[in-house]
Amino acid sequence: MQKNNSGVDHDKTTCFYSVIATVLAQHRREEGLHKTTFSEIAGLSVSGWTKVETGKNAITLHAIHRIAKYFNISPAMIFDAADVLEYYLFENLWNVASDKIPEEDDQLIIKTQEFYNSDKDPLIYNAISRRIISVFNARQPPPAFEYAVGRARPTTPNATNTFN
Repeated sequence: MQKNNSGVDHDKTTCFYSVIATVLAQHRREEGLHKTTFSEIAGLSVSGWTKVETGKNAITLHAIHRIAKYFNISPAMIFDAADVLEYYLFENLWNVASDKIPEEDDQLIIKTQEFYNSDKDPLIYNAISRRIISVFNARQPPPAFEYAVGRARPTTPNATNTFN
């Protein structure tokens, strides 16, 4: 674990693109939408959307605008949610780069994907029947962010995750 003079742990590095992608992935899951449907909303192929969610590609403003309009929200709400969660990461000594970083170096993407593939994802055991507060209106970070900063741990992989 390397730290610089500010105390930021370089093993806790992500980028703002990944924060936005994680916010949108969380929203997709809250809405109970599969990647196929969400990719159509964003104007991307399923492969293109998967690359955004897994940190391989940066999301475009065009896709953010399409998603916002579909859900009848302002694109600013997406950026506001990402800004709040960026601050949460910063408070937990994460480095959030402005530029896109490689997905293999992006700990937020790695940790949130690990979380979503575990049985700690509340969407798996709460299902869609119980509406979860939207990431855009959350008073606390989504569970995937809490997991990424080390406040929750998955137990075992869950093969019943239907939102991938």
